[in-house]
Amino acid sequence: MKILKLNILALLAVLFFVSSCDREPTTEMGTIDPLVPSPEMVDTNPLVTRSSGGENGLDLDCFTIDYPFELIDTEEIAYLITSDEDFDELLLNEALLIVDFVYPLNISYEDGETGSVADADELGELFASCVPQGGWEDGQFPAYLIDLENSCYEFVYPMTLVDEEGNEIVVENEDEFSGALAEELLFFVFPFSLVDEEGEVVVVGDIEELFDTLFACSWDSEIDSIWDWENGFEYVGCYLVEFPLDIITGDGSTVTVENHMELCDYMITGDFAGYAFPLDLIGEDGEVITVSTEEELEAALDECWDDWGEGCFQGIEDLFALLYAGDDLDCFIATFPITISTIDGEEMVIESPEGVEEYLPLVCEVVYPVTIVYTNGDTTTLGSSEELYQAVEDCE
Repeated sequence: MKILKLNILALLAVLFFVSSCDREPTTEMGTIDPLVPSPEMVDTNPLVTRSSGGENGLDLDCFTIDYPFELIDTEEIAYLITSDEDFDELLLNEALLIVDFVYPLNISYEDGETGSVADADELGELFASCVPQGGWEDGQFPAYLIDLENSCYEFVYPMTLVDEEGNEIVVENEDEFSGALAEELLFFVFPFSLVDEEGEVVVVGDIEELFDTLFACSWDSEIDSIWDWENGFEYVGCYLVEFPLDIITGDGSTVTVENHMELCDYMITGDFAGYAFPLDLIGEDGEVITVSTEEELEAALDECWDDWGEGCFQGIEDLFALLYAGDDLDCFIATFPITISTIDGEEMVIESPEGVEEYLPLVCEVVYPVTIVYTNGDTTTLGSSEELYQAVEDCE
């Protein structure tokens, strides 16, 4: 999301609808009565100042409002904007209070497609639907509108959002959601619920579960590709994908994605049905391999595990089970530190769950005993993998 370019007005959240004016626009600001209404007295469209000017128009995250367009003030005077300079000059004029755009607006999307926006409500919903291309690295996920237009799920309302200062905002419906996002940058509060077209509700507990849920709208391959969402989906297993690459979309067509941001858009919106072949992968040694079928991709991913040595896969499974299985079942959590044996035969101590992924390329075995704590407060000491998986089975 874009940061406010001009922090001039204390804008309200309610979007203000203005139809196209029947008068000729003017490029001259003229002499304006300085006794204009204060921001508290009028409804204004917060997206007017949540945009940044560019060469071709105002950037509103995943789309651009094309030049020329008009802005309207409290006196219903329209001002023609043909450049970034026009926009800045108008909003810096303290004698004016700009309340909205004049509709319809011509817009351009990142992929080159064009469209139009009929009113302020449509503009707010379009902005709220912009899929974030990052910003989730610190444990927060920028909120955006998930609905049946860009996913196979939609929100279950009411839902709670949080701003950058930690203040929570409850929205009761889609209109309130779009209005809140037009006002400021907000983040999801986990857990929250999504519902599909069949009425089945899914509770999303964290960022990883959100990605898994959204990907499931289109990705039905048996391959466990282990996408690294913290690195913009640039990794498949232990391989780095090489851009540009071709993918298969939800309607079966093949498209070329130029970078990880474009790939992220397709994945999050459930429009990713698989990689198109041939696909180039870069190994950890820098060597490029080309896979031509899904079977070859699966074989290449199997080699990721082979690099950890004979029998080491069990250690990886144990570590994952200790980290996630009991917690996902709301049954138990593992206590730290946990000791692992590496592929070199050395022992390493993992002090906490944070950053544990760094140890995955090294782990060969989990060194028992390991203590787990049940949700009722009871503790158990596990002496082997068998006891661990028995504990997981008992939770189910």
